[in-house]
Amino acid sequence: MELLKLYRTFLKESLTEDSPGAAQKLKLYTELLFKERKVRNIIGPEDIKTIAKEHILPSARLAVTIDESAGVDIGTGAGLPGMVIAILFSRKKMTLIEPKKSRVDFLLKVKGELGLNNTEIVRVRAETAGRSDNYRERFTFATCRAVAGLKVSSELALPFLKIGGVYYAQKGKQLMEEISEAEKIIEIAGGRTENIREDKTVIIRKTGSTPLKYPRRWKRIIR
Repeated sequence: MELLKLYRTFLKESLTEDSPGAAQKLKLYTELLFKERKVRNIIGPEDIKTIAKEHILPSARLAVTIDESAGVDIGTGAGLPGMVIAILFSRKKMTLIEPKKSRVDFLLKVKGELGLNNTEIVRVRAETAGRSDNYRERFTFATCRAVAGLKVSSELALPFLKIGGVYYAQKGKQLMEEISEAEKIIEIAGGRTENIREDKTVIIRKTGSTPLKYPRRWKRIIR
């Protein structure tokens, strides 16, 4: 009941037009994360309140700032923030990209139990999907919460976006250093850093087409 109250309060204060039963679905999703966190290695050993406050709510705060309607969550892991976006906004179409079978199985279970018909879950590496005609330049926004630093995640995310689309990058303490290191690849991949919010979300706009060689293979990106 405490989780339900927490989520209902957030939805009321955020003034969002939430999907029917969104607070209840967020509660169920949190409980599934907590229950299966160790079995599927999907999230750290936090207690359920920590999962709610440090993972679910930050994803929800991002979700209510996104105006675009067709999103891809790259390296979604346990479904953060992509699953939260899908729960809160039934009219947004979300594609969740994740290569690990155990995590994909978990996401499929969440999708089924919550009845999220606006969610597609794809088991594939991000750099492979980003070169595929099925996903390349098909989305109006992208998220990538915890895969890698901004330099790497920008190369992965920008190829998925249509021109005019937005990459929402949630970053941490090393924000300015990461932006400095990522500037060159952001420009090469057709992007432009548009804004840095107080919550350390970096807004990167896709202003031109991404050259066909990007994203490169993972080993090349890291090197």
